[in-house]
Amino acid sequence: MTANQITFSTKAVEATNANELIIIRATRSVKKDGKEIPAAFKPHYGKVSIPEAITEETNELVKLAALAGLSAAYNKLVTSKLPTDLLATSGDAEQIVTISEADLIATLRSEGSTQRLTKEAISAAWNIVQAQAMQRLLKLKGMTDEAQLPDNVRRQFSAQMLKRKDFALSFASTTGAKLHSEEALNSGLPWIIALVEADPDNWIWSSILEKITSEVQRREDERNAAAAMADEEEDMDLTALF
Repeated sequence: MTANQITFSTKAVEATNANELIIIRATRSVKKDGKEIPAAFKPHYGKVSIPEAITEETNELVKLAALAGLSAAYNKLVTSKLPTDLLATSGDAEQIVTISEADLIATLRSEGSTQRLTKEAISAAWNIVQAQAMQRLLKLKGMTDEAQLPDNVRRQFSAQMLKRKDFALSFASTTGAKLHSEEALNSGLPWIIALVEADPDNWIWSSILEKITSEVQRREDERNAAAAMADEEEDMDLTALF
């Protein structure tokens, strides 16, 4: 598969065989001030061929996941190629869009790298980290059960882990990095980097690390810009103006 030319029409279409995928471009009606505002345009339907690599996949779980990803990629690309303004003013005219394999691959890759951090995802990942940390602590102390640890050690462990969990959870917010002082961000770097190195495929810790480093760099750039502006003001020679 190198490229798919897809014809979209307001006439509903059906897949003629199991190797075809139906793509729908539509908007919803909404209610505003108690009144229903109709959809911007009639639904448009198109169909594409499913790549052999997916249709021939024998693992049902992998196949379903691949189909879901393919459908999401097509829908995202079709939405960008058939904007609302175009379809709202084109009447029922057919629309033809071309989507290449390279377009699909790029879209699928971008989807994978832009997963959204949520508190639920961070908490789930942190529970694993905390369990592993406890096992290492028990091994270090030569014990087999958490109940064997002295009370003060358990309290310190729980307090430190909770503090770090709260720090990680703050990055579920788009402004989370800005809420911390630069000292706090820098102090969090060593153990976040350690988590990334221990589990390089875990996008959660990589995303948090990226947010921290981006914010630290942003503040450094602001300081440099302010310093440069101050230098310019100091060096300004006003003699020629008199």
